[in-house]
Amino acid sequence: MNKRVTKSVASTKTDIVELISAFASRYRVLLLALAISFIVFIAAWVLWMEREREVLERSSLRVERLQQLYQEWNRQTDGDYRESIGTEILQNAEKIISDYPRRYAAQRALYTRAQYQFQLSEWELAKNDWILVYEKWPASYLAPLSMFNSAVAEEEMKNYDAALSTLRQLIENWKDAIIIPRALFSLGRIEEKQNNLSEAGIIYDRLIKEYEDSSWALLARNRIIALEIGGVVSGE
Repeated sequence: MNKRVTKSVASTKTDIVELISAFASRYRVLLLALAISFIVFIAAWVLWMEREREVLERSSLRVERLQQLYQEWNRQTDGDYRESIGTEILQNAEKIISDYPRRYAAQRALYTRAQYQFQLSEWELAKNDWILVYEKWPASYLAPLSMFNSAVAEEEMKNYDAALSTLRQLIENWKDAIIIPRALFSLGRIEEKQNNLSEAGIIYDRLIKEYEDSSWALLARNRIIALEIGGVVSGE
């Protein structure tokens, strides 16, 4: 009985080997092509990964250099030298944006260029760069910061309605962003500036309730006290 089972197993193994051998012989060209394709794919993937690593490294170094230039420009008091650094900032930023249009380096370069332009009171140029950041990379941590900064630029240009609209959009779209308490305070402050004092009080109250541990909530409490003293809102 055991001998028959052993012979049956051996026969089955032989049949499988013969079947595999026959299949390999019949489709050897196809199998060879598949093997070559797999090897080519792996080689291409390795080369692509290496290229990506090199691009990331180069772009990161260039962005780091751009930020160093911006910091140096901020520290400088020599007018001529400061101007030459500013020119270098603009040139480097433009080249990074051109070379890496869909990468983190581009959004960082746009953000830094906007900061530089804002410092020069070039509000419109700064606003446009910040808008590009949050429109092209809405999932980036720079997106809510850029939207807030674009609202600040609008306020500097006295485009108060546009600033209010941008801040409301920010608060709606990025509820969990770290900038939201500050955005709420700015929203209330601009409403005050527009003499919409009751609306400002409502916004300050929301800030206090939703972000009570924020330093902006303390400022909001002070503003509510000022509005209460002015008879605009009633204390609880």
